[in-house]
Amino acid sequence: MSFTVKDIYDKFEVILVILDGEEKMDRVIEKPGLSRPTFELFGPFQSDPIKSAVVLGNREYSYLTSLSPEERKEKTKRLLELQPPVLILTKSFLDPFFLKECNKEYKVPILCTDMYSNELNISIGLYISKQLAKYTIHHGVLIEVYGEGVLIIGESGIGKSEVAMEMLRKNFLFVADDAISIARIGDRLIGRPTEINKHFIEVRGIGILNVTKMYGIEKIKSSAHISIVVELINIQNNQPYNFERTGQKTRYKVIENIKVPHYVLPISSGRRSSELIESAVIDLKLKRDW
Repeated sequence: MSFTVKDIYDKFEVILVILDGEEKMDRVIEKPGLSRPTFELFGPFQSDPIKSAVVLGNREYSYLTSLSPEERKEKTKRLLELQPPVLILTKSFLDPFFLKECNKEYKVPILCTDMYSNELNISIGLYISKQLAKYTIHHGVLIEVYGEGVLIIGESGIGKSEVAMEMLRKNFLFVADDAISIARIGDRLIGRPTEINKHFIEVRGIGILNVTKMYGIEKIKSSAHISIVVELINIQNNQPYNFERTGQKTRYKVIENIKVPHYVLPISSGRRSSELIESAVIDLKLKRDW
């Protein structure tokens, strides 16, 4: 499924204004994040076609307005010839109309915003990165507890989905069950459901349940930043395992080349897994403050 300039505008139309190129809003964005046209404007050589959304801010505006009208037109056309999917002008780009004049031939969509470039990076840039990130499927359950994305893993049948149901009754949030789509975005792991299992959870002996209808749409979160992995282990009486006893050492699990704090919890009668997971999240938060 293609990701287009119109998708960005539809998501952020409150903060974006179409200045030009409205007829080309179906242009496809192929690369994540936002780019700044350093070499395209300042460099002496021809660059490859631009496949990401381009931001023009104070740096680009100061450079272009320092040139003579002829040089400014030449540099602007050099950028437009590379057919970027969209130009997004920040609040610092004070006079966009010479861009519009040069754009008559190229029809590149030009959007204006009242935000600065750093604000765009953490809003529109992050949104584009999430949409274009390469997701891989991991088995488990993903919930959000006290603002922390908790990935619950363990062997099939150990009770991951049942624990998630307990956490929902504690007013925590549900993201996905069974198949979790996980992608690395910068130094963060983002998890979300697949299109097939969105809003559904499978409980053995009952079947597939619709979480939205049972608990309400307010208990659903579309994605979560995974900050802790909890592994449930069924320990037999004669099976040794080296569990953490003092809590001083933090274990980690590597997912998509990112180290995530990893808690291993034994499952047995008399132990409420939901309360143990809640305690693990609190422990992680406290360790961050040490």
